[in-house]
Amino acid sequence: MHIDDVLDHVRHRVPMFQPDLSGLDLSGLDLTGLHVLEGNCSHATFSRAQITRAMFCQCDLTGARFEGADLDETMFISCALPQAGFSQRMLDGTFFVSCAMGHANFSASTLRNVQFVNTVLTGARFVKAALDSVAMIDCDVSAIDFTDASLRNFMSTKADLRNAGLDNARFDTVMLIDADLSGRDLRSLSLPRTNLKGARLAHADLSGVELTQCLLIDADLRNANLSSARASHALFAGADLSGANLANADLNMAIFQGAQLTQADFSGARLACAVLSRVEAKASRFDRTDLSYALFDYAQLQGASLAAARFKRTDFHAAATEGTLTAGASGQTLETDPLRAVSELYDPRRVARNSPGAM
Repeated sequence: MHIDDVLDHVRHRVPMFQPDLSGLDLSGLDLTGLHVLEGNCSHATFSRAQITRAMFCQCDLTGARFEGADLDETMFISCALPQAGFSQRMLDGTFFVSCAMGHANFSASTLRNVQFVNTVLTGARFVKAALDSVAMIDCDVSAIDFTDASLRNFMSTKADLRNAGLDNARFDTVMLIDADLSGRDLRSLSLPRTNLKGARLAHADLSGVELTQCLLIDADLRNANLSSARASHALFAGADLSGANLANADLNMAIFQGAQLTQADFSGARLACAVLSRVEAKASRFDRTDLSYALFDYAQLQGASLAAARFKRTDFHAAATEGTLTAGASGQTLETDPLRAVSELYDPRRVARNSPGAM
């Protein structure tokens, strides 16, 4: 097909059905509103073209070049885009739905309000890219490369990031729900306000990492290293931290409600005003830990060590403390309040069933 034919379709706003644009050089052209259906666009060049409000549906765009093209509000639906180039350009409001984009290149690009849905991004490169309000929903992102990238207001679901390039990536207000980062060395990252609900972080190295206000609800952190991490106001409710190392971490006002902390090490950590209600913390270590105003109500602390811990109205209401070591601990603790315990065990339905005259 000739370039003039493409421009005629654009000028008259007529969709192109099954065109052969393979190898065509459309660099620098105004293709605003272009609609291509089931087209062969492999190795076509759209560099520096104006392709706003366009749509490519079920097209073969293998090796197509979009460097410097304006793709604002353009949609790619069920397209083959392996090794396509989008580097050094801003994409605003662009959609990729059910596309195959293995090894696509977005390096040094700016992506804003871009959505990838059910798209294969295996080996895609976002090196030094800036992603703002970008979503990757149910995408295959194995071996994706975010090296030196900036991700702000970013969201992904079920992302396997075990082999992703993450060196020096900068995260701010990011959602990595159900992400798999198990075994990763994450020490070069900063993760404030990151939502890692249900994330798999077993054996991950997060030592010294910024985790302030991070959400780690139901996360798997077994044997993870969080020593010296900065995780004040973090939410670990329901997380599994069995065998985790949290020594010298800043965990002030963190919430561990219902978390699994068996054999976890909190030695030297700061847990002032932290909530550890109903945690399973058997054989855990809280040696030299600041536990001022911390809540341990109904915690399972059998065999735990609180040697040289610092207490200040630390609440152990109804906690199980058989075999707990407190040598050298100092300060005031609050023990079980009998009236509170009775009221918390009171079940009016049971009383009604057992009362005289009950049917």
